[in-house]
Amino acid sequence: VGATIVAGVLLVLWVFFGLAGSTVLVLRRRLPDAPRPYCVPGYPVVPLVFLAVTLFMLGGMIVSTPGRCLMGMGLVALGLPLYSLRARTLPADDPQAWLGSEDGVQAP
Repeated sequence: VGATIVAGVLLVLWVFFGLAGSTVLVLRRRLPDAPRPYCVPGYPVVPLVFLAVTLFMLGGMIVSTPGRCLMGMGLVALGLPLYSLRARTLPADDPQAWLGSEDGVQAP
């Protein structure tokens, strides 16, 4: 049973890895002048290769274990109502607050 749960959650992990990797591309396009305390070496090739590998892994998992992948996505779907309730209490979107102060140093 434990191995089945882990296998189901692996798809979800790769989905979120891909989303995290794609944010590098999105934020660089939307906020080109934002301070960057860390530079991605080989940009944009490295993030694009990472996304390609992520899609390859997702495709392989979906083809080889569709039932477990469906279970993993079902677990995420169960959490969406709770996330929706929590998101309503968060402050309005402010991308500059996400990036830290103007000098590029993150606030503690």
